[in-house]
Amino acid sequence: MKFADIAGQREVINRIIQNVKDSRISHAQMIAGIEGSGNLSLAMAVAQFVNCTDKQYVDMPDGLNGDSCGQCPSCLKSHKMIHPDIHFVIPVNESKQSKKRITADYLPQWRQFIQEKTSYVTLNQWYEFIEMDKQGIISAEECNEILNTLNYKAYESEYKIVIIWMIEKLYYSAAPKILKILEEPAEKTLFLLVSDNPQKVLDTILSRVQFIKLPKLTAADIADYLYKNRSIENAEAYRLADKYDRNLTSILESLNEGDDSSEFMKQFIQWMRLCFKQNTSEILSMANEFRSIGRENQKLYLNFVLTNIRNAWAQSISGKLMHHHDSEQIDFYNNFGKYLNEVNIQLIRKELEDALYAIERNANQKILFTDVSMKIGTFLRIK
Repeated sequence: MKFADIAGQREVINRIIQNVKDSRISHAQMIAGIEGSGNLSLAMAVAQFVNCTDKQYVDMPDGLNGDSCGQCPSCLKSHKMIHPDIHFVIPVNESKQSKKRITADYLPQWRQFIQEKTSYVTLNQWYEFIEMDKQGIISAEECNEILNTLNYKAYESEYKIVIIWMIEKLYYSAAPKILKILEEPAEKTLFLLVSDNPQKVLDTILSRVQFIKLPKLTAADIADYLYKNRSIENAEAYRLADKYDRNLTSILESLNEGDDSSEFMKQFIQWMRLCFKQNTSEILSMANEFRSIGRENQKLYLNFVLTNIRNAWAQSISGKLMHHHDSEQIDFYNNFGKYLNEVNIQLIRKELEDALYAIERNANQKILFTDVSMKIGTFLRIK
């Protein structure tokens, strides 16, 4: 992947290009950004650029100060994800396809996944792709594999590069091994740690990496990317950017798979109405439905709810209509927004974020959903 293939992030990319040009490559870097910001894409582009044998250090029309050539043998192998000196570590677990728990057992599926989806992907998409209904982890066994890999010299490039996707999924027993690798790196070894949520990464790891923070994409970044890659005109691109809160991953998923947000919206409207009425029997019935959709879809749904509660609040204080919703949804936003204020919006947000964390920790989903529902109902009554 070339830097030119990435949506936006030109300021960050140009700093990276300059560091490589000046031979100031930190051996361990964390590329962190919220879902849809392009953190995995950037890690893959950095790996290709570092090992490119014909780096381009020239000003380019799209705001870049350089890029990999895309034509040398190293770049071609990087693009196909078969470069012998670029290694991936990804969260895995037992699945219908394999009983193993290390990346090497899933590499063919990983290559196919990225080629089909692009590098703007989520953990939930990966789990669905390999039919895995458990939480993926980066295990101690995986860290042993990294150590074994790094014992060998680079095959054909200057650097051995390890891309660890979703470092926050590092299993607690594996942490000491990763720390040892980061503290005592082999010569000409580059670690690129990718994270959607660096707050969940151990402080001892954060203290040993160069932190690269990616900002949220702008609507203009998304419009430019969609025009170049999907021939989508500006008006539609800006509509999608608004609808999906400038999350490029969600936009691409909606274009690839069809928009399923309408069903989530119906469930969201129904849930908020039940919360306000505090109808216990109907809340319990919905809690059973919530439990049945699986942990990853629960997290997707709660993130959707968080976004739409923020949208309703924003609409209530700005008066700006959201034209990408139908009239029924706009009417709901207008009415629902009347019950939101500076106090309860923060309480509801925290409750939903705590629920997301509890799902990660294997909480009882039915009890959790019921409790959150009753609390939201109480918060909505705060004047």
